[in-house]
Amino acid sequence: MIAKVSKGSGFLGILQYVMKEEKGQFLSTNLNINKGILPSEFAKRIASFKDLNPRVKKPVFHVAISLEKDAKIDDRTFNKLGNEFMNMYGFNAPGKGETPFVMVRHTDTDNPHIHIVASRIDSLGYAYNPSNDYKLINEISRKLEKEYGFKIVTTEQKKEKEIPRNELKMAERIRNEGGRYINNRKKLIDNIKPILESKEGKKIDFRFFIRELNKKGIAVQFNTDKEVTRINGISFSHNYKGKEIKYKGSALGKGYTWSAVLNRVEFKSEDMNLVKEIQNGNKDAIYSRELLNFSMSKNYDITISQAESVDNSTIVDIVSTKPAKIRFGSGQYREENNKKKKKRGPKLF
Repeated sequence: MIAKVSKGSGFLGILQYVMKEEKGQFLSTNLNINKGILPSEFAKRIASFKDLNPRVKKPVFHVAISLEKDAKIDDRTFNKLGNEFMNMYGFNAPGKGETPFVMVRHTDTDNPHIHIVASRIDSLGYAYNPSNDYKLINEISRKLEKEYGFKIVTTEQKKEKEIPRNELKMAERIRNEGGRYINNRKKLIDNIKPILESKEGKKIDFRFFIRELNKKGIAVQFNTDKEVTRINGISFSHNYKGKEIKYKGSALGKGYTWSAVLNRVEFKSEDMNLVKEIQNGNKDAIYSRELLNFSMSKNYDITISQAESVDNSTIVDIVSTKPAKIRFGSGQYREENNKKKKKRGPKLF
């Protein structure tokens, strides 16, 4: 069993995260609320305790308790374990006020785990802040493991037993940034997902993918080696009130990491040239370089500014070795072919 405690300043973001329906199910709360209440209402009720002790800068208490992989435990027992953890940590102890909390179970990983979000300020205005949190948490974890018959997690086992690191980092960022993180993250996902699924199971062209993201105002950056010969990760960013908001693919979810993107996007060795241009900040390469690297049959008249409207199917249909006229927007033409131009003699009259 692994328990990780953190503290923060805002309730809304972390409650929006832990109470997502697709993550799992609600377990319990000690607030007198109606069924189906929204995270925003929970946040409002719990945050009201801040007024009882304005000196506390970080009133949010969040603990994620994870059991061993594939551990068998029902909701009722998990709820009981969570309440015992809170009591052993010092909340709702005799002689102190009541501490509002929300407990949710997540089922989206192999490790059964719960999230508890509570106020560090109780109903009497007391702010609980035990010294040496790390030692106390380990003592509580060992006692609960023994009581409920779970395996004791040693230091060597922690990496594979604990809640995924990216989930905890996401929860921490949500807590610190509040609803802004949720809203921007959702906006990116809503724009990226339709592009990845546009071919109904078939892989889409890499350049098409980058170009469609660009149309929606989404920029892409890659985590590469120094020579830009290998891609290790991908990040997405967009403008939010004049600021660039950037997210790693893993922060958006499992379906947006580079390995997951490769399941939907066809990436060829020559596409690394475009990656290099993107890493160098050359945004025009998304369109212009693509048009100038193929020959076209017939006398198509295409402007560079119209590149956004040319899709991959059009490009495939018009590939040929015949000359084509390409207009650069100013009305000037240039003829492209593989033949050498014949030298004309001087005019005699």
